[in-house]
Order: sequence, then structure tokens, then C-alpha cells
Amino acid sequence: MMLATRLRLAVVLIVLGFVVLVMVLTQRAADSLLTVKLQATVDQVEQAERVVREYFDKARSGAMPEAQAKAEAAQAVGKVRYAGNEYLWINDMSPAMVMHPIKPDLIGRNLRENKDPAGKALFVEMVDVVKAAGRGYVDYQWPKPGAQAPEPKRSYVKGFAPWGWVIGSGVYIDDVRAVARRDALVALALVLGLGALALLGVELIVRDMRRRLAGMHEAMHAVAAGDLCSAIEPGRPDELGLVLREVVKMQQRLTSLVQAIRQATESIGIASNEVAQGSQDLSARTEQAAANLQQTAASMQELTGQVQQSAQAAGQTRQLADSASSQAHSGSEVMGEVQQTMDGIAASSRKISDIIAVIDGVAFQTNILALNAAVEAARAGEQGRGFAVVASEVRGLAQRSAQAAREIKQLITESVERVQAGSQQVGRAGSSMHDILQAVGRVTTTVGEISQTSAGQSDGIAQINLAIANLDGMTQQNAALVEETAAAAEALRQQARALNDTIAVFKIQADAGAPAY
Repeated sequence: MMLATRLRLAVVLIVLGFVVLVMVLTQRAADSLLTVKLQATVDQVEQAERVVREYFDKARSGAMPEAQAKAEAAQAVGKVRYAGNEYLWINDMSPAMVMHPIKPDLIGRNLRENKDPAGKALFVEMVDVVKAAGRGYVDYQWPKPGAQAPEPKRSYVKGFAPWGWVIGSGVYIDDVRAVARRDALVALALVLGLGALALLGVELIVRDMRRRLAGMHEAMHAVAAGDLCSAIEPGRPDELGLVLREVVKMQQRLTSLVQAIRQATESIGIASNEVAQGSQDLSARTEQAAANLQQTAASMQELTGQVQQSAQAAGQTRQLADSASSQAHSGSEVMGEVQQTMDGIAASSRKISDIIAVIDGVAFQTNILALNAAVEAARAGEQGRGFAVVASEVRGLAQRSAQAAREIKQLITESVERVQAGSQQVGRAGSSMHDILQAVGRVTTTVGEISQTSAGQSDGIAQINLAIANLDGMTQQNAALVEETAAAAEALRQQARALNDTIAVFKIQADAGAPAY
């Protein structure tokens, strides 16, 4: 049910309540008025009885004859008028009319057979009431003065025993009802008039409320549609004004909220772009580091092959030294030449010792670099720049080891040639074989040391390869994490765009639009 209908219904119900109240009060007022009029009738009858008693006292004292006293008393009572046209009458116990100011034709007549339209012998009942209680009320029907139709009437009668009179006066019930109806009509007219004014006031209030509620509805509809730019006037400081003020506060809060969300989405978009770009850069650097690691691993494998070749060459050199020793036993004929040859072999051996020292130094530095490579590999979670330096140093050492190995091979070749020359002269240098055998023994020992050094280099390079493999695995994991970070940044950017599209429905003051991500 609409508010206007409820207000109208409330006014109608109030008016109906007042109408019922007026009817109830009218009935009570009629009863009260009847009581008042009856009391006035009683007072008039009592006053008339005192007047008659005064005349009775005069007659009893001899101041005037009784007949004269009765006539003057009846005349005095007949002149009395009250409450407009109300009067008094006197009849005796016969009952015969002694005095009636309205119907003088009844005076002297016996009224025993006089009855009202309902068949009530009213004067007989008056006499009976007086005989029974001395006074009382009698209800009957009697014409009003100047009228012929009988009307309901209630009369108060009181007996005057010394003369045998019944003094009475009555009230027409219709007069009381007419007054009550008139008052009721006036009250109803007043109530209906006030009700009409109330309805008019309610209608004016409803129109004003409709107008203001329509404005409120438009404002709320605009806010619900996302338009936060429309101006809302609170109007008067009443309940609706308070509601409109709260709507204005809500509009301001929503505007602040939309601005904050837009700023947040813009910040999220910028941050996600930065994260995505950083992830792309980090991914590129990680891929480059992985490629460098793979290149380093390939170089280390090449170095391993070269070291193994050096070890094989050292083994072959040892075999050649053994062969030279066996040939030295048969070369006793050319000791002088063998001595010279052995001197050359000794010189070559010294060079071989120097080269071996270089290889040993390379092996030592290689071990140190392998340790540094392991440390740098542990730190290469994001960049791995230090490892590139270590890998470069390892490649340089590998080149130096290869060069030393080539020099060893060349020197060993020269030693073999000289040993062969010594073998041709060994028959002529038998006396110097002992020295040759000692020199060959020293060569064999040196070659053994070269073999052991090459084995140590192989172990160190194997450890470096293992560290490189671990570093490559960690680099691959970093690359996967970088890709996940980039995917998360892209998802965050998409969510920021979706949130921005969601709040784009709201329009605010100085709306600059949502940024595109």
C-alpha cells in the first residue's frame, strides 16, 4: 500500500472515530440535557407548589376566601413560562382539569377517559403516581402548543394534598432530541470540516512528499546507474532532508571510493607492467646465462679431452723411455756419441721439467678456479656474472695446458730421435751406458709425474663439470620461476583491467577516464 493511501486512510479512520465519538457523546449529551430539563421541570413544579401553598396559607389565615385563593393560585401558576414555551397545569384527583394555559377548553372537564394514541389514561396515571409517592414522572404523548399531532413527553407531577391538586409540567422528548441532533450535526459538520481540512493538508503533504520523493528517486536511480555527478539538494531540514543528506554523503563516499579504486587499479597496472618488463629482462639474462654455462661446459669437455691426450702422450713417452733403456744396454760401442746424445736428452729433459712445472702450475690454478666456479655457481641464482669471468679464465688455462702439452710432445719427439741416434751409437759407447741408463730412469720418473698430474687435472675438471651441471639446473629453475612471475604479472594486469572496467560505469566529477593497461 502506498504511503499516500495509508495517510489518507489514517485521516479517514480518525474522522470515522470522531464521528462515532460524536454520536456517543451526542447520546450522552441528550441524556444529560433531558436530565437537566427534567430537573428544571422539577424546580418549576416545586416553585409552583410553594406559590399554591402561599395562597393556601392566606385562605387558611382568613386573608381571602378559599375560592379566591384557589383562583388566584391557579392564575399565578398558569402565567409561568420557562425554557421557551414550557408551562405548568393543575388538575385534581378526579381527575378534572383545574387550569391549563394552552388548552383552556379542558378546564372543568373530567379527564379520566382522556388517553394518548398509545391508549394510556395519562391523567389517571398522574393521580396514581401522586397517590402512591406524592410525586413522580409520567411518560405519555401530548400535542405541542399550536400543534395537533401528539409527541412523546415526560412530565413531573406533585400533589398538593390540602386542596387535592396535582401540579405538573413536562418536557417534550423530541425537543431534547432535536437539540441533541442539532448539536450532533454541528459537531459532525465540525468533524467533517476538520477531516476535510486534514485530508487537504494530507494531500498537500503527499504532493510535497511525492515531489521530493520523486527527486530522491531520481537521485538514487542516478547513483544506482553509476552517475555520481548529479547534484542533490537536501532541501528542508526534515526527515526527507535528512535522508537526502545521507544520500549526498553516500554519493561523496562512493565518489571517493571510485577515485581510490581507479588510482589503485592504475597503480596495479603500472606495477604489473614493470614486473612484466623486469621478468622479461630477467628471463633474457637467465637464458643468456644458461647459454654461457652450456658454452663453458663444452669448453670444459674439450679441456678434459686435451688433458686425457696429454696423459696418453706421457704414457707413450714412458714406453719410449723404457725402449731407450733396453737399447742402451746394446749401445756400448759409441759411448762418446751416446754421451753427447745423452747430454742433449738431459737438456731436453730439463725443458720437459720446466714444461711439467708449467702444467703443474696450471693444474693448481685450475683447482683454485674450480673452487671459485663452485662458489660463483652458488651465487648465480639471478645473474651469474662472476661465473662468466671464471669460465673465461678456465678457457685461458685450458689453452695454456694445450700449448704446454704440444711442447711436451715436440720435446719428447726430439728426445726419441736423439735416443734413436744414441741407440745407433750404443754399440760404440758401451762404457757410457751406465750414465744413459740413469738418464733414462730420470726421464721415466718425470713422465710418471706428468701422468699423475694429468690424472689430477682430469679429476678437477670433472668436479668443475659437475658444478657447471648443478649451476645449469639452478639456472633452468630460475628461468621457470621467471616465467611464472611473468604469468602472475599478466594475470594481475588482467584483473586490474577487469576491475577498472567494472567501476567504469560510475561517473564522477572531473572524470578523466580509466587508464588502459
